[in-house]
Amino acid sequence: MRHLFICTLLCILPIPLVAQSTRSLPQLLQGKRSDLSVNSAQLLDWEKRVMAKDPKVRAIAQAALVQGGARSLPLLRRLLNRRNDDLRLAAFEIIRRIGPPAIPLLVELLQQDEVTFRRFAADALIDLAPDTRAHVTTQAATKIHSMDANYAAQTQNIVLDENAYLEYLPDPVIPHAHARFITTTHIRMPSSATLLYSEIMMGGRKYHGEGELFEYDLFSSTVQATRPDGAELFTEKFVIQPHAQNVRQVGVMGTFDVFANVLLLTPKQHADTVFEQVPAVVNVEQQWAAGVSRLPNNAGLVFKVLGQETESVQAKVREFWSIVRQTVTGAPVLPKFVWR
Repeated sequence: MRHLFICTLLCILPIPLVAQSTRSLPQLLQGKRSDLSVNSAQLLDWEKRVMAKDPKVRAIAQAALVQGGARSLPLLRRLLNRRNDDLRLAAFEIIRRIGPPAIPLLVELLQQDEVTFRRFAADALIDLAPDTRAHVTTQAATKIHSMDANYAAQTQNIVLDENAYLEYLPDPVIPHAHARFITTTHIRMPSSATLLYSEIMMGGRKYHGEGELFEYDLFSSTVQATRPDGAELFTEKFVIQPHAQNVRQVGVMGTFDVFANVLLLTPKQHADTVFEQVPAVVNVEQQWAAGVSRLPNNAGLVFKVLGQETESVQAKVREFWSIVRQTVTGAPVLPKFVWR
């Protein structure tokens, strides 16, 4: 349980299931068949179990399919083909809980014509077990290309268990002219866990041709954090529409071109220690500004940076990251790799 599995589809570390006696599991899981290929009557029976109004019946059926792992995939594939949105959502959640054994099905879903299937398969899921530590980043900047219709979308689900520690520090996002991008991140974690979550947003391709700054159509980012019992910690959302609103006005971007939004969700004692080490600074000579504020409900801190160039903004995020890691884990951040 202390390992981390990473691939382009999923980043998962499974968490233990609530123990159940085998008597409570549906009959089909008791056999020795290699998979749960079922006939129409059995398919309907599974559908009724998964969607039962009785939460106990529903939980037992879902847990059984999760426990079945790869054997459950043929059945889940057929449940996804049913024209029932609620059933599909339930099947998607079961696939998430199965974790790495579900990758063959996810690869198949990426090739489906239906957008809902492809979007689900491309979702990023990070799920850490108790006392796990992990660092997740990207190989390069995320480039959002121009589009003449619709929009690009990303959904991320981050789940941490007791005393887990996660650094989620992707490279910057670069929106091209007339790009439209919507990203939504759901976070669920207990008060003992720590999450360092970063977004760095560039104004566009600054040095492309004669320059391409704030020529995208829409950038929308929503981050929602809750406790495992469902108690909401906060929801942060910012929507940028350069063609509809002047992003160059004071209080928005002003003269700056790059924006970093860093969230630190951590126990209060760690938040207090970090807060004391991060002053608010406006550096006119080097053209950057940074400051830290507290999140509601003692959730932690939010650190924001504005700068003219990506390098200076990333440097300030790295300084904040160094303080956080040393405070929470007692370990320093390693020197920056030459190729980074």
